Amino acid sequence: MKKCCQKTYAKSKRRKSEWNINRKGLLLTIGSRSSSNYYRVYQKNNGLEFELEIKNKVIKSFQDLLFSDRIEEFEDRLAKHFY
Repeated sequence: MKKCCQKTYAKSKRRKSEWNINRKGLLLTIGSRSSSNYYRVYQKNNGLEFELEIKNKVIKSFQDLLFSDRIEEFEDRLAKHFY
């Protein structure tokens, strides 16, 4: 997790990233809750869980795919955006 934070910071000095240990395990956050993209990766049971919060103008392109029932394209673009 520490290496991931360093790599994120190296790519973008403006993007905030940090990792912590909470009561459930390790937690990696990238961005802030008020930004258009906010990422979280954390331990859950025997694996990892990934979360992405998208806001403002960024959500519009994904929203159109979802509302027009283009689910596979929606999932593909969302996964690429997260990565």
